[in-house]
Amino acid sequence: MNNYRRKKLLEVVALLDRVSDLVEMESPAAPSILENARDIVDEMLIEEQEAFDNLSEGLQSSDRGSVFEEAIGYLESALESLNDCVTQFDLFEAHYDEIRQNVEDAANVG
Repeated sequence: MNNYRRKKLLEVVALLDRVSDLVEMESPAAPSILENARDIVDEMLIEEQEAFDNLSEGLQSSDRGSVFEEAIGYLESALESLNDCVTQFDLFEAHYDEIRQNVEDAANVG
């Protein structure tokens, strides 16, 4: 995980916290902010997967490759839950902690 992607994921954590606050206030802005967070996670997942794919086969099977794979796993889990919540917004409160933790874990791998 490079510094740019790490920074973007920390921005997602802040967006998720904002959505949680907006849900409590019953704000109509919450779903669009959640979509924005989902789009960033999707973009960071694609970039992290491309970075992994660009490693040599030897590096992919090394500790460095394992770090990429771990981050990718967290991002995939977060994205799956975010997609569910964007489709069915009332799921957000139930998945908030899990999504937030997966995004934080992805940002802090390695």
